Amino acid sequence: MSRNDALRAARLRVGWRSAEAAANALQAHGQRLLDDRQFTVSARTWRRWEGPRPGWPSEDTAIVLHDALGRWPEDLGFTTPPGWIRPEQHEETTAQTSQLLGGVFWIKSGESNAWSGRG
Repeated sequence: MSRNDALRAARLRVGWRSAEAAANALQAHGQRLLDDRQFTVSARTWRRWEGPRPGWPSEDTAIVLHDALGRWPEDLGFTTPPGWIRPEQHEETTAQTSQLLGGVFWIKSGESNAWSGRG
């Protein structure tokens, strides 16, 4: 494969006709979603992502890509790095663990360094 056709198709599906338009739209979307004016995506980065070896986006960027395009990076042609777990799977695991423990979890009390159970 000479380019990342999955990401290119997703870009065109949402109406982003160029790498520049995609980078600008994703940056604006990410800044709103994350409430972070420092979140940036350059056209150069987007072009690299559409290339044959797109690397892997940061976790924040992965979340923004998913929110904007409706697909996770591994479904958009990125190569999944070792240890990557989708944020939605983190939430499922936490919910399952909470159910297994009967909804009880432990928090550390700030002042006394004591641990107390909450349910």
